[in-house]
Amino acid sequence: MKKFSILAASAMALGAAPTAAAETAGARVEALIGLDRAQLDSFGTRDDPSESGIVYGLGVGYDFAVGRGVSLGVDLEATESSARFREVSALDDNSYSLGRDLYAGARVTTSVSDAVNLYFKAGYTNLGIRRDLINPTFPEIIESNDGGLRGGAGVQIAVGTNAYVGTEYRFSTYDELDRHQALAALGFRF
Repeated sequence: MKKFSILAASAMALGAAPTAAAETAGARVEALIGLDRAQLDSFGTRDDPSESGIVYGLGVGYDFAVGRGVSLGVDLEATESSARFREVSALDDNSYSLGRDLYAGARVTTSVSDAVNLYFKAGYTNLGIRRDLINPTFPEIIESNDGGLRGGAGVQIAVGTNAYVGTEYRFSTYDELDRHQALAALGFRF
C-alpha cells in the first residue's frame, strides 16, 4: 500500500506542474513487450522463489482532458507471460505457470514538453495461473484466476503525428505473488 501512496503523491505533484503542449487526450492503442519478474510470497522472506519471463500484449485507453496538458484516463489491457516456477524433488515435479493477465485501471497523464508525456496508473489486475502438481500418488492440474492491485509509471515520446514509443515500470501484487515489470510500448493516439 505504501508503494501505491508514493505513486499517487507523485502523480498529484506532476499534475500541478506547468506543462507544455504535448497531446494527452483522446483514444489510444498500444503494443507492449517487456520483462516480467515474479516472486512467490510463500514464506515472506527474501528467499522466496522468483523467476523471470517475457510479457507481451495489447493495451487500449481513452484520456479526457482536464486542463492544459493534463488528462485523466482509463486503461484496459490484456497480456501474456512466459514466467514459470518449477520445483523438482525425488518424487515431485511441480510447476507454477503465469498466463494471461487482464487489467483495468485509471491514469493521470501530464505533458512535460511538446513531445513527452509522463503518466501514473493504478487499477485492478486478474492473473491466470496454472499449477501442475505431478507426483506418483496424486497428480493434479489446477487452473485459477488471482485478482490483485497494480500501480505504475511511464513516459511516452512522440515519434510522429499520432505515434509514440514509451517505457513503463509497474508493480502488481496478488495473494501469493508479487510482480515487477518493465515494458516498452509502441502506440497510436486517435
